[in-house]
Amino acid sequence: MSTTGPAGWPEDFPFRPHLRFCTLGNENVTEVMESFRIACEQLGYSTSIEAAPSVDNADINLFFFAMGLGLPSDAELPLNAIVVNFEPGLPELLAEMPGYRHLLQRAWVWEYSLDNLKHHQTLGILRSDYVPLTFEPMATPIVSEEQVLNDDQQDIDVIFFGETMPRRLSILSELESHGLRVVYPIGKAWTPAQRDALLPRAKLALNMRKADHTNIAELPRLSILLRNRKAVVSELYPHSEIPQVLRDAVDGCSYNELVERVHALLADAPRRRMLEKAGPLALLGLTPQKEILAGAMHRYVAAVRQRL
Repeated sequence: MSTTGPAGWPEDFPFRPHLRFCTLGNENVTEVMESFRIACEQLGYSTSIEAAPSVDNADINLFFFAMGLGLPSDAELPLNAIVVNFEPGLPELLAEMPGYRHLLQRAWVWEYSLDNLKHHQTLGILRSDYVPLTFEPMATPIVSEEQVLNDDQQDIDVIFFGETMPRRLSILSELESHGLRVVYPIGKAWTPAQRDALLPRAKLALNMRKADHTNIAELPRLSILLRNRKAVVSELYPHSEIPQVLRDAVDGCSYNELVERVHALLADAPRRRMLEKAGPLALLGLTPQKEILAGAMHRYVAAVRQRL
């Protein structure tokens, strides 16, 4: 069935080398999917973005942020369905979301977290592969140094974006009580345009976990902050799952140290300038996204052929 596609694409493979990308997330996470899509195009695949999920085609279908995905039948999904998981703390999450667990059990899964992956067998997710998010500069360009504002032009002390559950609000409220100007979404997520308009004005950014039990750092958010040349105070521990090159590019500390570390970094402009330069270099030091996906597609094709 093959028509062109990347070099070495098997002529007898049952699906075309066309990748259909579909996300059920809001526009704030679209650039994560775009990193994968553009990387795949660089590998020689044709791609499209689909508004509605479907597996009733001869292409390969990739579903992102798919917790609300409804596909027909309770049977195992066809081999041309790949669900890409970017949710941390999977055992706890799936205990609360049995529908998403059932979906992951029925599909081929690309998992972004090694910590999640070690639980897959216990959770009944039997067809999965480790496919981390790294960096694709054509999808998420790095802000130039000339666009970084001077201290006196930055009228925001601290910025945070993401879900503002009580664990995070506690830190943000404490910082506000100290007289700092802190901005974060309340009630409704910012659009990417709103977020990107605020980021240059902030002296530093916060990166916090959703819950105490999640071990992976919030990498999609961290990637956005680093490519925008933000000095970042990030909740990190010795056991946190994060590439070393990114760990070295942020000011990491425990949850209980966040407020103190924010104050220290606000008072240390030279260190903030150093971190602003270190972030983009750290992203460029990651394994390119297209190399990650070249391996993932090779393993996917081999797995499908074994099942035929």
